[in-house]
Amino acid sequence: MFLIEYIKNSLSKVANAAGRFPLVTLSAVLSFVLIVIYFHFYLHFEISRRQWVFMAFECLVGISMFLAFALFAEKHKVDLGKRIGLGLMGLCILSLHYYAIPNWAISIDSTSFLRFLTFWIIFSLLVSFILFYKESEKLAFWQFNQYLFIQFFLSTAFSLALFVGIASSFYAIENIFDITIEGAYYTDLAAFFGIVINTLFFSASLPSNLNSFTEPQSFRQPLRLFIQYVLLPVLLIYYVILIIYFGKIVLSGVLPNGWVALPLLLFSMLGSLTFFLAYPFSYDEERTSIRFFIRYFFYFLLPLLSLIFAALITRVGDYGFTEYRYLGLLLGFWLVTISLYTILRKKVSLVVFPISLFLLLFLGSVGPWGMYQFSARSQYNRLCKMLTHEGLIQDKVLDVERLQARITDSLSTEIGAINTYLFYREKIHLVYPILAEKEKKRIDSIKNSDNKIRSFNAFLSNTFSLPQSQQLADYRRYHFYTSPTDSLQLDITQYQSFEKIDLDNTEAQESVTMFLLQDTLKFVYHKDTFSYQMFPHIDSITAYYFAQPDLANLPFDEYVNIQANYQNLSFKSQDKKSEIVFKELLFKKNSDATTILETASFYFFK
Repeated sequence: MFLIEYIKNSLSKVANAAGRFPLVTLSAVLSFVLIVIYFHFYLHFEISRRQWVFMAFECLVGISMFLAFALFAEKHKVDLGKRIGLGLMGLCILSLHYYAIPNWAISIDSTSFLRFLTFWIIFSLLVSFILFYKESEKLAFWQFNQYLFIQFFLSTAFSLALFVGIASSFYAIENIFDITIEGAYYTDLAAFFGIVINTLFFSASLPSNLNSFTEPQSFRQPLRLFIQYVLLPVLLIYYVILIIYFGKIVLSGVLPNGWVALPLLLFSMLGSLTFFLAYPFSYDEERTSIRFFIRYFFYFLLPLLSLIFAALITRVGDYGFTEYRYLGLLLGFWLVTISLYTILRKKVSLVVFPISLFLLLFLGSVGPWGMYQFSARSQYNRLCKMLTHEGLIQDKVLDVERLQARITDSLSTEIGAINTYLFYREKIHLVYPILAEKEKKRIDSIKNSDNKIRSFNAFLSNTFSLPQSQQLADYRRYHFYTSPTDSLQLDITQYQSFEKIDLDNTEAQESVTMFLLQDTLKFVYHKDTFSYQMFPHIDSITAYYFAQPDLANLPFDEYVNIQANYQNLSFKSQDKKSEIVFKELLFKKNSDATTILETASFYFFK
């Protein structure tokens, strides 16, 4: 009976949370669904796999954004019509952000993740002060954020425990019953518990009476113990390591490398978060370690901040701004400002922390002064400065003939890196001002081309005389597959053995491997080698596929998915002694017609 009542109460809380925060719940569920599509059903859609990832990330951002809007609406008792308006505004924000993401790249790079991470942090910060931001509400502000911090960890621990428990049972089933469960299903589980269940558990924990945070409450003992015996020791060890490195820099007189800014920023942000959480405990005279930390942390932080600026400014001076260097300097500026604020003021208002960081990140992410626009212009200016220094700019226009005569390996490397940076951010048009009309048309052809990689490589070759080694890899990836419901009818009377084989061509699997020699597929099975003349047939299937009216203008993208039946993916060896029947075949074909096999799953008859 107790278990039944517990389940009923839990389901009731989850249902109430879903009804109270419908858009938050919808964002979490949609994010999970999009992840499932990415791993299992993307073959049924003619859009890039990365687009499923981008949409899933937008939904993750939507969780924190819609939560902030919902809390604001509850606090101020906003009517239904205005709540719908807030929801539509949030949908517009997510849509505009999605369509602002560069879509020329054939793979997802770290800058794409940075865009979503920054966006998510901005709205998470908004949640922290959307209810209480006035000086008279400083106690409610801290109590609300303390509550959010604790509930976030509890919901994460709860979701993780459920995932580990169910994933362990799946693993046990695999070993006990000799059943193979694909790794993608474990990813599905992690996404379901980490996103959907985590969101519902966190939402259900929020009290219905938000004004309860204005009443004085006793400090949470677990939070104080976590700060005193976990965060402070970790920060102390971290600080000792960094200060030793700082001493090494001072003694050697050698400026730090750019990568050093990352651990320094992580330490600084973790220390600032600890200061934020621990500040109210500093009024307790018995907590001497916390009082000492609150009083002196930002004094100790100042010398490390000088390292951050030294490392990043040196890197910017050598190679110009990128999004990461811009963001590093932005966070460094915020840390210096917060340090001076806490040092110079006797009484600190904690709400300054999230509001100031929210404003800086928001302003640093949008507009011509933002990290994306500013970094692109910085790289363009670096290109102009480099070409001018080499005497290749005449009357403010690039002298292509002189460049071809004076190009060096180091110069071509730098030119290629800058143009590639601009290309992947869809900012290649920034080089317009230094180009003649003929070269400008080459950039226009990039925008209008179905194969933007190939057009960009032509621009690099013809305008900047860059060799192929400095150009982008130009290939299209083909994914042939059969439907699980297709029936296989094959005369196997002439064969003596049968085996199902899954291969990754980058690694040999025991004594079995597969590779391509020109257009002939070579399959090595133990000591025997079998040859299959398959690519003329594969090419004809591909040609037929692209001849379809709705696919004739399919853009250059990450995958071309082609479903075929078993008969079209069945090949006999040249000596007629074996046959392979593909379930799945993934390969890429370069612009020079070179074919590279990646993965294959097939039946082998011998």
